[in-house]
Amino acid sequence: MKNAIMGLLGCCGFLAIVLIIFMTIGLVAFRIQLFQLRSFAKRFPCANCGTILGIKSLELADTEWERQLEEMRREHSDVKFKIVRTLHAICANCGTKYRFVKKDRTFVLYEAD
Repeated sequence: MKNAIMGLLGCCGFLAIVLIIFMTIGLVAFRIQLFQLRSFAKRFPCANCGTILGIKSLELADTEWERQLEEMRREHSDVKFKIVRTLHAICANCGTKYRFVKKDRTFVLYEAD
């Protein structure tokens, strides 16, 4: 009996360590992606007005994306959504919307689905 309990605790400890490792990897990957997005936004000129997008454009997109999600939740409260984010930046000067294409490392004009 004692060996069974020790084996179970050892298994749980191992799973806890694996979970911590995966969470750490996920957090680091998220921070790297956020750093890259900010770096590109600080250098990317708006296709419409020529203003550099900057951090403000990312913040505007965050706010707009949250608004869109909240609207969807209100309209379809019985649905559990699994959504890929497609809006990453909104020009603070003219309002042009962009999505970030990671493989090309660039912003492209946003087209609402």
